[in-house]
Amino acid sequence: MISYTITPTAAAVTAAEVKTWLRIDHSADDTLITGTIIPAAQAAIEHATGFSLSDKGEVVAIWDVDSNTGWLELPISPLQEIVEILVSDEATTGYTEGGTPNYPTINITSGQKVQVEYLAGAGTVDPELKLAVLMQAAYYYMNRESSDIAPAAKNIILKRGRNLAI
Repeated sequence: MISYTITPTAAAVTAAEVKTWLRIDHSADDTLITGTIIPAAQAAIEHATGFSLSDKGEVVAIWDVDSNTGWLELPISPLQEIVEILVSDEATTGYTEGGTPNYPTINITSGQKVQVEYLAGAGTVDPELKLAVLMQAAYYYMNRESSDIAPAAKNIILKRGRNLAI
């Protein structure tokens, strides 16, 4: 089992971009848009695509494994730098990086709990993914009770080769 968190260094879209996309000309919802809608929309697209939209977003991934002697695929790409690897609370340098920038992997010979802290991000946001964040932000704004991926954003995610429950 794997769990992970990603802490972006910057938002992929600005409040002004979201308000323009939604054709909002008032400031009554600015706090909602900047504090909730944008971070939630970005997180939804990052989790769905496995791609960090920030430059050097921090990712902490934890694997709870009974036995593992192979590769662990890092959940968010592209890999920029591995900050730290902990195997059962002990730091290790005994790992090998592999895979590709979009599908980074590490090889650790261990059957214990593994935590990897690393930086991921492309530096600039892909315009298509920025569009997906705008679509997702609009969907959250217009459908405040929903936690689903915006139907229009699903096509962008699926084009990137990710599996997505529809």
